[in-house]
Amino acid sequence: MSATGKSDDALEGRDIGAIAAARTRLVSARSVFLGAVGVNAESLVSANASADQAAKDAVSTAVTRLRSAVADDVDAEAALLELRSATDRVVASHQANVAAAEAAAAAARR
Repeated sequence: MSATGKSDDALEGRDIGAIAAARTRLVSARSVFLGAVGVNAESLVSANASADQAAKDAVSTAVTRLRSAVADDVDAEAALLELRSATDRVVASHQANVAAAEAAAAAARR
């Protein structure tokens, strides 16, 4: 019976140990995946080195929040959204800085 006094039909006849083991495997896979996302975000910052420091710092903060969500085994959706936004800003900043440098170089050649 559940806390409400009703029979828990959803678990009746189920192997609770197998369900727990599957959950453990899922949590582990999630942890590995989100860890890889964080590492890739850090690599993106390195690959876009001319991005503004504020944008790079935003990625670092978002990666820290993502890793915290993984460690605490809580929903990481907000951290992923923050990370996506921060990495988009890094790429945009890098592209803008590269374009500005190319324009300056072209102007200097004239």
